[in-house]
Amino acid sequence: MPPKVPPGIRNPKTFLEVGRYLHMLLVAEMSDGCDPFLAEWKEKPKAFGKAYQTQFIAYAQGAYPFTTPLTAGQTPLQWWMVFEGTEHGGILAVSSLSVNICVCMLLIHTFVGHRYKALRGSSAFNG
Repeated sequence: MPPKVPPGIRNPKTFLEVGRYLHMLLVAEMSDGCDPFLAEWKEKPKAFGKAYQTQFIAYAQGAYPFTTPLTAGQTPLQWWMVFEGTEHGGILAVSSLSVNICVCMLLIHTFVGHRYKALRGSSAFNG
């Protein structure tokens, strides 16, 4: 039986794919990572799954607490950080911060990789 998509979700396929991916990241972080908020859930996998599902659905439906607008000068990263450790958004905040870190690392890797290839082909690099 396929998973049910709650009402108010505009793109069910994306909802399910992103939901599974973030859950996978969070479970790995909970098991092997060092985030203290997620470590608290390590011995409570069923409760974690329920809390994650509740928060993910609330976010996808645009419900509280994810209706809070960014304040003047607040970045999306800072907006997510407000939810860290909270009952209603803490799990998704950790996933958002983890994804931001992964994206930054990917960008750094991509930039450094391109710079390395460019340098390798230059006469300055080859002596």
